[in-house]
Amino acid sequence: MCGILGFVDFHCDSSVALLEAMTESLHHRGPDYQDSFHSDQGIFILGLGHTRLAILDTSASGNQPMHFQNWSIVLNGEIYNFREIREELLMLGHHFVSESDTEVVLKSFASWGKECVDRFIGMFAFVIYDHKKQELYACRDRLGVKPLFYYFDGDILIFGSELKPLMKHPSFRKEINFDAMQLYFQYGYVPGPLCIFEQTNKLEPGTWLTFSIETKKISISKYWEITDYYSKPILNIRYEDAVDEVHYLLQSSCKYRMVADVPVGLFLSGGYDSSTVTAILQKDAIQPLKTFTIGFPDGLDESQHARKVAAYLGTDHTSYDCTKEDAISIIPTLPFYFDEPTSDISAIPTILAARLAKEQVTVALSADGGDEIFAGYDGYVTIPQRFEKLKQIPFQSAMATAIGPLNQMEFLVIASDTN
Repeated sequence: MCGILGFVDFHCDSSVALLEAMTESLHHRGPDYQDSFHSDQGIFILGLGHTRLAILDTSASGNQPMHFQNWSIVLNGEIYNFREIREELLMLGHHFVSESDTEVVLKSFASWGKECVDRFIGMFAFVIYDHKKQELYACRDRLGVKPLFYYFDGDILIFGSELKPLMKHPSFRKEINFDAMQLYFQYGYVPGPLCIFEQTNKLEPGTWLTFSIETKKISISKYWEITDYYSKPILNIRYEDAVDEVHYLLQSSCKYRMVADVPVGLFLSGGYDSSTVTAILQKDAIQPLKTFTIGFPDGLDESQHARKVAAYLGTDHTSYDCTKEDAISIIPTLPFYFDEPTSDISAIPTILAARLAKEQVTVALSADGGDEIFAGYDGYVTIPQRFEKLKQIPFQSAMATAIGPLNQMEFLVIASDTN
């Protein structure tokens, strides 16, 4: 991952040193290179910062902030199909100085405007500033894999991949949003677009933010909504054809995510989702893929099954057993990494798995979302029956109001298991 940050300051007191300090606060996201762009426009100061974890085109040509004509960009994430889009842009007369996906995004925006995002397959959060129109554009991927926070009080806009750079700025006011706190106690995390701080928001998934320097106004627009897909008519195809299509989509998705100029590994828990991803990628791999598992000998331990899966598929497997001491040592670091309150039960093993993988690879794939898409837990199977029982309860409306939050929390607890 990389880190992006920046500001549009109408107070005109944001210095180069401040921008550099804000950028340094995201060094852990991008240890390979960091740089910033500071521009005093008289009535406002623009700042852009980036910390890079080099995955595609690891040369200096891929460093950011990146500039082209009257546009500047900072991007966190990957556009998996950037080579196909690059071919389109070459046919339009564009020339490239790097092999990075960031340059493709920048020149896609120059060619197609906001509609460029409809071509992107990937996970991303990026900010583009148009020096000519004096407008700033921020965009987040369809499912919100990559984060983007922003703070706006009417005279300054500050944004970042995490809250750390925002809190570095003296104009940022650390005032608790009590509505967000209430939702945290209800759900175990702060749902977007809210943030734990006042006047601060998360840019929602599948969304564009446009900020006009002239009017000092923010406008938000959706370019993708998941419910649009679930509301489409069911395809009238044979079961066998559906199986073939799912298999094709899974293969395509997994192989796209192996596009990198650095070593890539996989988190293997032994569950259906991570085992499927590993099986698909190992099948055509020239060498054994590197897989990583965290075990819990004193609790619910899936590492033994993961070892069997790894042995069957022929991966280069590494397993580590989480100890009580490991957990105790990680707990004090959680506020640094999460910034907001969270009740993620997988935080400790995820950090351990990342540390384990970092010793051998730069990128690690996981299988989050598989159980949610394919109803992989028992709780999903019984949802229709539970709703039928609710319909039989007198005073249905009042009861639904009373138990609604509990039912939602149960669903979120089920969904939060990332095996």
